Amino acid sequence: MLTRRGLHPATETTVGAARVRLLDIVRGLCVALMLLDHFALFFFKFYYLHGNGFISLYPTLASYIGSGARQAIRGIVISVFFMVSGICCSYSRNNLRRGLLLTLFAGFITLITFIITATAYNCLIICGVIHCYAIFTLIYAIIERLPLKSNRRTLLCAILLAIFVIWAIVMGAVKPTLDGSNALIFLGVPATGYIPPLEYASPAFVGWAYFAGVIIGFRFKKISFGSSAAFPVLSYIGRHAAVIYLIHMPLIYAFIRLLAL
Repeated sequence: MLTRRGLHPATETTVGAARVRLLDIVRGLCVALMLLDHFALFFFKFYYLHGNGFISLYPTLASYIGSGARQAIRGIVISVFFMVSGICCSYSRNNLRRGLLLTLFAGFITLITFIITATAYNCLIICGVIHCYAIFTLIYAIIERLPLKSNRRTLLCAILLAIFVIWAIVMGAVKPTLDGSNALIFLGVPATGYIPPLEYASPAFVGWAYFAGVIIGFRFKKISFGSSAAFPVLSYIGRHAAVIYLIHMPLIYAFIRLLAL
């Protein structure tokens, strides 16, 4: 978990430096599952384009990628990730700085996937998990700087939560698209016929989870979730989720290229 100058809030109990490891572990598990999913997606795209000696795995990967179970699990994992991230904002010492750093990370992810798209195959991410994470963190950074009492701040976050719930319901029911353009993709309005190359996490569908977490964080900020040392790997991933998420795509791509040599 990074401290004041890091990307993640210093989640601490009221007794001092004991970290809220449960939050780290849950977030780490979510990130680990997302990494495995992206690994499978990269393999699927690579086999589809190049085949090589891995073509026997293609039917299995195709079955996984197109399964309803994957879509359901992915939705749950992303929602839990954003809810935990919202909780952690209550423990952050500088959400504005963290939001700006996440914005830089999101831009870097878009740049890296743009380069891969230009040189290999389409995996361009213009609206992903980190992009949404950055947007929500900046929104909350503005809210916490308003001259409001805690109950009014909670009410404002509850209103945002309701807006995102309604937004998600409407977008899910209408499924609007925009002919020939992804200009409104952040609003949940992708281009007509758009197929996400790797991931697509519109704020319209995950904002409710983040601000639900923020409200939970307000209520339980002074309660220790425990300081168990169990699951150290997941705890480490959770503490450094943004950095790991940032570097995992070029590393996976490089690994797959090495296997193909």
